[in-house]
Amino acid sequence: MPVSPQYCGGQSVGGSPVQPRTGALTSASRPYPRRRKQAKALKEALRVLKPGGRFLCLEFSKVTNPVLERLYDAYSFQVIPVLGEVIAGDWKSYQYLVESIRKFPDQEEFKGLMEDAGFFCVQYFNLTGGVVALHSGFKL
Repeated sequence: MPVSPQYCGGQSVGGSPVQPRTGALTSASRPYPRRRKQAKALKEALRVLKPGGRFLCLEFSKVTNPVLERLYDAYSFQVIPVLGEVIAGDWKSYQYLVESIRKFPDQEEFKGLMEDAGFFCVQYFNLTGGVVALHSGFKL
């Protein structure tokens, strides 16, 4: 079966050119940090999926190991902005990136948002101790 990928940026949410019930798979990375827009984006992903279609979201998440969490926080807040300044001359954007990552819901909370949007068989897989998580859900 041929696959025809179609990209719709976050600005298209709610006004997507994708027809309802046409997609076998939708995916997202770095969805909106605000809950209201997350819910809207999830409903849009559900709208474009065919029955049996799958949604995948790879996102920074809540670290599950306390020691790794302390190391990750130190790296995030003390190294990433410095690298942003040295490489791109932009401390503030990299500081904002680190802060916005912390505002994203944890694994269970995002799972609940997906279920509230109408996804079934929702599960997540922690990668690198929860630094990132892959969420998966299906449209029935």
